[in-house]
Amino acid sequence: MKPTGRLVGLDICRALALLGMLIVNFNWIMKTWFTGPTWAVVIDQQLLGRAAGTFVVLAGVGLSLMMRATPSEDRSLFYGCVARRAVFLFVVGVLLFAYWRGDILHFYGVYFALALAFLAAPRSLLTAGAIAVILAAVFLRFYIDYNWGWDWRTDRYVDVWTAGGFLRNLLVNGLHPILPWFAFVLVGLWMGRQQLNDGRTRLHLFLGGVAVALIFNGLGQVYPGGDTYRDPAQMLIALDGWPPGPLYVVAASGTAVAVIAACLELGLRFGGSLPLRALASAGRMALTLYVIHGIVLTGWFDAVCSRGLHCDAADGFYWAIALFAACVVGAHLWLMIFANGPLEALMRWLAPTPGEIRRRRGVSPATSA
Repeated sequence: MKPTGRLVGLDICRALALLGMLIVNFNWIMKTWFTGPTWAVVIDQQLLGRAAGTFVVLAGVGLSLMMRATPSEDRSLFYGCVARRAVFLFVVGVLLFAYWRGDILHFYGVYFALALAFLAAPRSLLTAGAIAVILAAVFLRFYIDYNWGWDWRTDRYVDVWTAGGFLRNLLVNGLHPILPWFAFVLVGLWMGRQQLNDGRTRLHLFLGGVAVALIFNGLGQVYPGGDTYRDPAQMLIALDGWPPGPLYVVAASGTAVAVIAACLELGLRFGGSLPLRALASAGRMALTLYVIHGIVLTGWFDAVCSRGLHCDAADGFYWAIALFAACVVGAHLWLMIFANGPLEALMRWLAPTPGEIRRRRGVSPATSA
């Protein structure tokens, strides 16, 4: 496998986040929520919204690290790279969204575009920005009906391909709306500013993330739940991420920070082992594998679930593990031959980093990201 100079721990974490999203999405497409063995239901509940949230925080961490590694004279090239990648992810996501209704990539594209305004922001502004995004989402929740556009019998957004419906879905009540999900990107940008190569920093991030997750999850358990879709006040204490309330966003951010810090430590200590190298391969190809999983899940629904086959949460878990194992093996074998996954290679070709631009021009690269 060709060396890349990447932080192995981040790739391991991307792979684990992808696994969590697979488990959640298999159960969503198979409609097996809260049915089956207790252990499987608990896993679903704990991963719902948190695996995807970790995925988004990782995006912010990656952007922050790339920004720090880019010399000041290459900053304009870097901003251009991020802007082009935002367009690329949005276009790929919209195409996938037309086929797989659970897509997050078109949201990702908008997250990247908005992140341009915060890449050079001080850490205090990133914190304030995350709080402002969460509060804006709470404010809108009291004035915009979260059910607007949804047909809950089929879990479909009925007017998503109209201009108003698409923007509403994107901004306030889609599966990963900008308000408040952009807060995860800002948390990632903040985390990427920390000295992640320092063991004490990683430990503090891990312990702080665990503490935040426990405290805010605990707050959500103090009051009994209600109908979070029709009662905006219930959204304030909801923890499942749909709709995404403030306690959920903060608790999921704490979980993401702790998991990322733990994976960084794991990668530094044991990243050379075959199992972790294979996991890192899946993380490096997360974009390609995410698109594959959306295609597989939609085909699975058409071939199996729509025919009335009885499934429960355990079935969703097992099928997710099977697909993930295939992804890990396939990604590891692919990267033994090629430098990047298919979609990753296409994105790098269309939106090269400053270091790649320098290499194409025959100039000694000032950075590699």
